[in-house]
Amino acid sequence: MYGSSFLLGPVEAAARPVVNIASIRIVPKPLAIHVRFTNGGSAVARVDEISRTRTALDVTLSKPTAAAQPFAVLRSMYVTPDNADVSEVRWQASPQAAQQVLPLPEVKTLQATQVRFGRSLPSKHNTSAPDIMFGGFDD
Repeated sequence: MYGSSFLLGPVEAAARPVVNIASIRIVPKPLAIHVRFTNGGSAVARVDEISRTRTALDVTLSKPTAAAQPFAVLRSMYVTPDNADVSEVRWQASPQAAQQVLPLPEVKTLQATQVRFGRSLPSKHNTSAPDIMFGGFDD
């Protein structure tokens, strides 16, 4: 089982982060998930690749979320760097910017054109948990 997951869409703060969904429609060929949010926005997640080494989605949001509202939130287990699903965050603030790296507990929010949630150290916990990467953002 994977331990890390993420919420995608207009994320709202509640007891736990939540994305309120009005409906979901799955189109089998080519595989795509169409989501309507309760706030009137929508998203389409098209599956670009599913393999033993990689799952890649191309996600389009119908409208930007509010400036102070995240459109993606990571949920993951972290105790120590060697006991975590994700222990570090690597990102670039712009395509020309140098890559930055911080331990996961030090990252609360960020703006980036590319970000990877992963591990550099082997973990005692959930050794099969994959890295999660976001990239290819439009303005």
